[in-house]
Amino acid sequence: MSQQLAFNIYPDDIIGPVSGEVDLAAAVLAAHDGDALSAIRNLLADADFLRDQLYRASKVMSHGMVRGWRPRYERTA
Repeated sequence: MSQQLAFNIYPDDIIGPVSGEVDLAAAVLAAHDGDALSAIRNLLADADFLRDQLYRASKVMSHGMVRGWRPRYERTA
């Protein structure tokens, strides 16, 4: 099982100017040592895990608690 991807960036670790934005795609590839296929597989596994967690949470939360809001499991345009 692979480790969960995390972006722990501490101020002491930053060398050079900070642009304010992080290229997440480059960070994901760097976390997988440049292996794009491994990065895609890991991101798909993370998405599947998060969908499952969202489904479980939606089943246990009260309809009144969220005032009728229901989660969506896929992005819409």
